[in-house]
Amino acid sequence: MTIDAAPADVWAVLCDVGRWPEWYPDVSRATGTIRVGSQVALARVFPSGRTVITRLRVVAVKPGVELRMRSAAGAESSFTLNPIDSDARTQVVNSSNIPGPLMWLARLLAALAGRNLAEYARARMDAVNEGLKYRAEQGPGATQQAAPPPGQERSA
Repeated sequence: MTIDAAPADVWAVLCDVGRWPEWYPDVSRATGTIRVGSQVALARVFPSGRTVITRLRVVAVKPGVELRMRSAAGAESSFTLNPIDSDARTQVVNSSNIPGPLMWLARLLAALAGRNLAEYARARMDAVNEGLKYRAEQGPGATQQAAPPPGQERSA
């Protein structure tokens, strides 16, 4: 995903955990700080309406470059920022790694929801990336409403 914002601006959005609900799909509340060893707690609202608290431990921070977090069950997610055009734009790589024992559960839950796991995971990551892009391109400190869902037009 290419974002028309400097890596420092994208990093600022990632570090402002309390504002994640503005751009992170299905997150209604987020708390925590971005530093190694700290915990980030996300209140995630699922399509069923059920809210689940997800707690992630920050395991790696390279300011302006990488943020990596891990759940208690061992699932890992990361954002890696690469400068483009002399720091004018940023390539963001958002990845997840679900270890073996959790993978069968993830596949089962996706199947019960009538979804292919790979398609579901890709759609969710795309939505997170689009939200991050939309928020970061607003500029540092911007106040905004929640990012529109993927596929909906954004007003100028």
